[in-house]
Amino acid sequence: MSKRSRRTMPGEDPGRPAASGDATASSAKSTSGGAGRDVLRAGGSSAAAGTPETATRPASTGTGPVPGAFGSRRAGAGGAGSSSPTGTSRAGRRAQATMQQQTFLEKNRSRLIGLAIILGIGLIATFVFASASQPLYACSIQLDPASPAPSGAPVTGQLQDDMGRGHVAVGTPLTYTFCPPASGKHYNASGLGPIPPRFYGPDDGTVPQGWIHDLEHGGMVILYNCARSGCDTGAQDQLRKLATTFPESPVCKIPGGLLSPVIARFDQMKTSFAAVVWGRVLFQDKLDVPEILDFFKNVGETTNPEAQCNPNASGSPSVSGNPASPGSSGPAIQPGNTESPVPSGT
Repeated sequence: MSKRSRRTMPGEDPGRPAASGDATASSAKSTSGGAGRDVLRAGGSSAAAGTPETATRPASTGTGPVPGAFGSRRAGAGGAGSSSPTGTSRAGRRAQATMQQQTFLEKNRSRLIGLAIILGIGLIATFVFASASQPLYACSIQLDPASPAPSGAPVTGQLQDDMGRGHVAVGTPLTYTFCPPASGKHYNASGLGPIPPRFYGPDDGTVPQGWIHDLEHGGMVILYNCARSGCDTGAQDQLRKLATTFPESPVCKIPGGLLSPVIARFDQMKTSFAAVVWGRVLFQDKLDVPEILDFFKNVGETTNPEAQCNPNASGSPSVSGNPASPGSSGPAIQPGNTESPVPSGT
């Protein structure tokens, strides 16, 4: 080729001599590669500038997204999202929680449980208080005092219908038909029935279930009523003295202080004082110690179901055991009974 007919290729130095045939192919390849790079460079610049995707998206061949194209990036994001007007990716729609309508019990469960606990505690406390405040004994009838005996007549007191002599467990509440009771059910426990003979103050809390057992053994019980004048200072002083000076029993000759007297408070009667042996009651509006001693001398140890001695042929009684000891198990022989002795305290 002559110099006049040689054509200069684009980008070639006109002053550079033409190479062999390989130079022609190399020039074509270089031209083709530069054009491709220009296209990719132009596409990247367009995407970076935020131009519409139609300006840079290559023509689809129908075989799927072109690698590196904008559409493939959208598909790679999962296909579930969408673009905001600014081109940023949107989060998927969140499932809206369905609000269920709660029942009254569901809404107030904690309050109802708390209320139930409070009510339960209240019921238990009420039961305990009622049990603790329940009296251990009650009276159906308070006996009316009989008319005084004629002057010179023996003091015998007034009779009372027998109410039995069964035993009950300590703490068992009882209702006595007549009060003050001269018989009836009672405790059979050491120190609690019979109880030791002595003076018991107003706050000592004695109950008939204890001292009725003393009556059963032939003892005398002297009662004072604080609802009347039984707790006056003068009366209390006389009763304390009587407890230490009480004479021996009329039949078994048991010394005072071993079986008698039991002096205790009892407000469920219509007089201020009362002296009681088994089955008989002597009422007093005003304390009269000599009258009480005469009452015990005339009727003491004559009506009790558990005698503490057996008079012999000569009339001299013999004391069996120590009848005044609480829970004593010494023999108790009925007057005139020739059979074998039975245990005391039954």
